Amino acid sequence: FPLVIFDSELENTLVISPQNTFMSGHQVTWKPQNYTVPVWGSGIIGKVDMIPKGYSMETLVVAGQNVTGTMEKWGKLLRIRYKKEDHYRLADFTINYLGYYTDNGACYYYHTGEYDNYEDALIAVKENGLKSGIPHRYVQLDSWWYYKGEVGGVKNWTAKPSVFPHGIWYFSNKTDWPIVAHNRYWSNNTDYAKQNGGIFNFIIDEDGYALPVDAEFWRYLLSTAKDEWNLKVYEQDWLDNEYSNLNELTADLNLGQMWLLQMGEAAEELGLTIQYCMPWPRHILQSVMIPTVTQIRASDDYRPGNMNWRLGDTTIMAHALGLAAFKDDFHTVSNESNCRFNPEPYPALETFVAALSGGPVGPSDTAKSFNKTLILATCMADGRLLKPS
Repeated sequence: FPLVIFDSELENTLVISPQNTFMSGHQVTWKPQNYTVPVWGSGIIGKVDMIPKGYSMETLVVAGQNVTGTMEKWGKLLRIRYKKEDHYRLADFTINYLGYYTDNGACYYYHTGEYDNYEDALIAVKENGLKSGIPHRYVQLDSWWYYKGEVGGVKNWTAKPSVFPHGIWYFSNKTDWPIVAHNRYWSNNTDYAKQNGGIFNFIIDEDGYALPVDAEFWRYLLSTAKDEWNLKVYEQDWLDNEYSNLNELTADLNLGQMWLLQMGEAAEELGLTIQYCMPWPRHILQSVMIPTVTQIRASDDYRPGNMNWRLGDTTIMAHALGLAAFKDDFHTVSNESNCRFNPEPYPALETFVAALSGGPVGPSDTAKSFNKTLILATCMADGRLLKPS
């Protein structure tokens, strides 16, 4: 969901979605035998094991004269209902200034090129940028920086010495960069869980996954990162994977909402914002209750040439719900030495779609190879991003 129905002229439009129960609601269309038209149904996910007496599910139906306009009207009604305003998004540093990204598809994604470690590689990006007039104002650290456990989930969300030999705090101080920090789903052997000797309440799944169910955990995790190494945006990735693989998230009526609300409330207390990455539509809808969720990754993972710039449909939903749409990282040079991924056939297209998306702009070239002209077409000399009107 939402279900969007429109005519062949893309004019008469109907949008139907849950108005609550975003994490446990469900919509389905199917064509029963001998029916000439599809049938639509809405309700609670069939795996939910208990619904309390008196529980109600609300459905929102919005009609309009074109797809984009009707989606905007639908999103505005939800934002009014849950009092989600624009000020967190408008003030989000990473939506307003040029960054440097190490996400999937980046030259330095699980790869440091000619450098011995990430500390050296990223400090070189900073220093070469300053010499060349490339105003990177922050950095994104992807999943290569922390410890992983069972099923590739997070065991401990701290930096490995092999990545930052002098410590992540040293890197933060050396570059003076605010940090967008990636996180993924939790492993069932995470060090934070009471079941594994930690101090926080977690659900531990026998299939290898885990989920924090402790508001204090989020305060601890995010405050430590903010105070020690300048966390600015918490990037929650693999939302689809966590939801699909932890059985309790589809069996418990309220667990999914509680998980995301606790995360968001901790971020709000600390003055941080959140990016949702690899979300299902239900996660995007849930963000209307969470003012600090300011952006979503609107594309698939970037790889040079994979056309992940095609993000129009997701962007319509994101903008309707007051979110900035992130295209993901990109290369500004077609072929780069010491880069993990080559070649990028359309660097100008990737750059301009990122700029026009209205979300973060994060080139991911090597420290010594970048197209200054393309990068500076997206921002002012101080890194302030140019925005479409």
